[in-house]
Amino acid sequence: MILKLESNPSIAVKICGITQIEQAQAIAQLGADAIGIIDVKQSPRYVEEEKRREIFEGLQKISDQIERVLVTADICDNELEQILSGYGNPTIIQLHGSETSLRCKHLKEKFQTIKFWKAIKVKTKEDLLAADEYQGII
Repeated sequence: MILKLESNPSIAVKICGITQIEQAQAIAQLGADAIGIIDVKQSPRYVEEEKRREIFEGLQKISDQIERVLVTADICDNELEQILSGYGNPTIIQLHGSETSLRCKHLKEKFQTIKFWKAIKVKTKEDLLAADEYQGII
């Protein structure tokens, strides 16, 4: 696969693994484009739901321009519906599990008000080539 960069590429900055509202607010004030919170319980950077909602709510009050990214893995539709209800919602769901391109397509079609990013572990050239199946879906 050949990736072509435009002559003036856009650069966006995402800081991930935030666990405290003070961290998030400081990073937002420095001009980050996106702030990520981990919703994978096995991660040492995992943030409980109530705290995550408070951080995202605080970011939203600072600026609607900051993307609020929730990093998750192999989430079911019911869990995602709960995450997207109420206050302190993410603007992007970053998928880090074993989600197939079909699963990603389903999520994007069902949850049309939110953006999705798919993280892909690349260890070999074949892994990189397999990423092509997500083009146009996410």
